[in-house]
Amino acid sequence: MHILLRIVSIGVLISLVFTGNVNAEKKSYHANVGDIAFNAQTDDANFPLTGKKIMQYYSFFPGVAIDGEKQGLRTIFENNYHAYNLDDTGYITIRFIVNYKGETDRFRVTQMDQNYHVTQFNTETVSQILSITQGITTWKIAARGDKCFDYYQYLLFIIEDGQIKEILP
Repeated sequence: MHILLRIVSIGVLISLVFTGNVNAEKKSYHANVGDIAFNAQTDDANFPLTGKKIMQYYSFFPGVAIDGEKQGLRTIFENNYHAYNLDDTGYITIRFIVNYKGETDRFRVTQMDQNYHVTQFNTETVSQILSITQGITTWKIAARGDKCFDYYQYLLFIIEDGQIKEILP
């Protein structure tokens, strides 16, 4: 029962991340739920995209789209992440785009506590997880036949007492 509750809770968390801020006064909608709009202050204006629809990672891959799959991702974080604030507990989600060359940009971070309320983790914790994610260069290229595509990827970090306990998907 505990596992089922946790799975349902994580599903709710992912839904909240993809729907954005429900309290915004002025509503504007992207073409698709979960689209990441360009932000001139944080994003690379020269980041190459195909110019076509950006797909979701699960259109091409059953899980995390990185060489070495989930174990490769775990190894990267086990070797590079060091807990700074042992009071941090909750969820950190990083969403971003992987382009047709396997390069990344448009990183967005969402932080939630154990009750799925927006929170602020220790700055060093978030910066470190984001920096490690940005430094990964082994993202898979999404292709069908001879056509390559851009896609959205997300990583959800379950943090307990400052330690990364799980990385999803």
